Amino acid sequence: MIGRAKPAGRVGTEEVAAAPAEESPELPTVDMSNVEVPPSLSSPMTHIDVPPRPVQARTTAQSRRRRGFFWGALAVAAALLLGGAIVAMTTYRSEARPAGVVARYFDELTEGNASAALGFGAIPVGDRRLLTASVLRAQNARGRISKFAILTQKSDGTNATVDVQYSVDDGNGAATVTDTIDLVRQRDIWRLKAVAVPVTTQFAGANHRITLLGGAVVLPKSPLLMFPGALPFGFDTPNLRFAKESLVIRFHEPADVGTTAAVEPTQGAIDQIKSVIDEQFKACLNGTATHQVLCPLPTGKRGVPGTLRGESAQPPSSVAQVGVSDDPGGIFEITAAVTVKGSYQSLDFNNIASSAQVNDLVTLKARAIVSTPRDIVWVSS
Repeated sequence: MIGRAKPAGRVGTEEVAAAPAEESPELPTVDMSNVEVPPSLSSPMTHIDVPPRPVQARTTAQSRRRRGFFWGALAVAAALLLGGAIVAMTTYRSEARPAGVVARYFDELTEGNASAALGFGAIPVGDRRLLTASVLRAQNARGRISKFAILTQKSDGTNATVDVQYSVDDGNGAATVTDTIDLVRQRDIWRLKAVAVPVTTQFAGANHRITLLGGAVVLPKSPLLMFPGALPFGFDTPNLRFAKESLVIRFHEPADVGTTAAVEPTQGAIDQIKSVIDEQFKACLNGTATHQVLCPLPTGKRGVPGTLRGESAQPPSSVAQVGVSDDPGGIFEITAAVTVKGSYQSLDFNNIASSAQVNDLVTLKARAIVSTPRDIVWVSS
């Protein structure tokens, strides 16, 4: 049975009596002692005290050492920055001088940068058709500028001259070039007075064999503007080349060099000619030459063509000279003088032939087309 309830409480100072409870049926009793109750979300979290990590106090020596490292690193960085600035300023001042400008101009030529090279100064009056990257590449292919060096630099503040030296090699031997470049100062910048060379070129022979960029070329009478360095022209045969003194275009030409480019045979062409001239002359002396009537005769003698017989004291190839005639089609001229011991048919003043002995010099003359140097033809003395 459930007994009466205890007083509910007090209101004010008066005691309030509890109302009598009504009778209710008996409820079963549940033992809650073994029931696990989950903690409420609103219940306070358990506080765990974590002891703070002990902080090791820096000693005075460590602090000083670290400050020393910091200021040392800062000093090194400042020194490197200052050194870099000095190097950059030195380089800038060096390249801004006349000699530096000239060196950069020739660097652009060597790299084939035609447009960049033209930006270093004024373009003189003349035909500009050859001032292109393709022609400059052709110049470098025929003979690249190498071993460039500044010799001297002179300046009065407004105008300057720079003497340079370099080599140009076309594969048949290097030509050493000495040249002078003129500069003028404009708005504190040194510029070349001329970035190209006006050239009126004439060729001493084989004019019809001249090519440019693989095609035939007809040279105008007016000056052509070209970059300094090797001539951009070539030939339609590997048997011709320009002589060294004519290979190079420069700003200041020596007084003894004209505008005529000398053309000469290559060593390969000379070797081909020498390989057949001995055999051809031996056939003449034996009377078995293909064109016997054209064979040489003793020098200064009146003889019947093709009648010289005997032996040569030396092979003609050992003394043969090969040159290029002024024929525009390209002709090799071959000459040699050898001693021959033998006989020939001499003509008297009545044109009556008689046998005569000879032990004297015989001058040999022959020609060959430049494209077929082995096909030599004797020229009557």
